[in-house]
Amino acid sequence: MKRSLFFLQSILLSLFLLVSASPVKAFVTGGVAKVSLSPGTSSIPVGQTSTVKVMFNTSGVKISGVSLKLSFSSTSNDLELVSAVKDNSSGLTFPFEPVVTKENGVTTIVIEAIDFSTSGYSNTANTPLATLTLKANSSFSGRPIQFNQSDSKILDKAEAKDILGNITNGTYSSSTTTITESPTSTVTESPTATVTTTITESPTNPPTESPLPEVLPDTGFSLPGLGVLGGGILIVILGLLFML
Repeated sequence: MKRSLFFLQSILLSLFLLVSASPVKAFVTGGVAKVSLSPGTSSIPVGQTSTVKVMFNTSGVKISGVSLKLSFSSTSNDLELVSAVKDNSSGLTFPFEPVVTKENGVTTIVIEAIDFSTSGYSNTANTPLATLTLKANSSFSGRPIQFNQSDSKILDKAEAKDILGNITNGTYSSSTTTITESPTSTVTESPTATVTTTITESPTNPPTESPLPEVLPDTGFSLPGLGVLGGGILIVILGLLFML
């Protein structure tokens, strides 16, 4: 069963590639399907990258696949395609990643996606098919990225005819970004105050001895008188003792 399904898918893929490479008129007048780039304009800072999405819209018509070819000129490589990556959110099957070629200053991107269901695929809103990453290497202005009208097709499921009728290209420029660094604040530490305490001892005043008076104060008694008085008191005491 798996082998049969793979065989059927291979046949459908071969038919789609054959039809998309055939000289069927692309960009049909009155066609309802649309392709565009989002954003359609942008300014890319020099040295930086920006992404652009390749969008498609079948306007409700059932389709069998999408084949788109885009290109831009960059002889001095001021605008560079860094990568082109498929976007699986649509539900379509990609037989391979977007093919990128660079020749004579022209970058070309080919994106192809197929629907293997029997009913076909449709949408009513712009849906991403791939993401382009662009880089501005130097200054440039008004650089277009364009769909190749003769090689871009959206095939109707019922009649295998191209229904792509509305193409919106993109225009891109570079910008110079000046980065101003804010001055770095320097924290200056305040000097630490040093408090020095000096203790000055007060001189100890040695005690001053009062000199003894050389002459005793006059009490009214002379030294001989004191002796006689003492002897009399002693005789009185002895006499009392003998009386006892």
